[in-house]
Amino acid sequence: MQRPHYKKQLQIWELFAEDLKALRPLPAVTYDESEIKKVRTNSYAKFTLNDGKHTYSTAPRYANGEVFVRLNAHNVIVPSK
Repeated sequence: MQRPHYKKQLQIWELFAEDLKALRPLPAVTYDESEIKKVRTNSYAKFTLNDGKHTYSTAPRYANGEVFVRLNAHNVIVPSK
C-alpha cells in the first residue's frame, strides 16, 4: 500500500482511505437467506431433496405427512416439535 497506483498515480493507501469514507455501515438486522420448502415424508418419516439425492429424517410423528423445512447454504433444518 506504500506505492503509487499503476493508473491513478496516487498512493494506494490514500485511495483506500477514500474508499473507506464512502462505505456504509452494515444493517442492524441480519438478512435471513434461507428458503422454506414444503416436503412430503414417507412412512419412515424421511424426505428427500435434490431429486432423491439426499435423504433426511424427521420425528416419527411426521410420517406420511407434509412438513416445512428451512434450507440455507449449510443446513437443512427440520421441525423438532
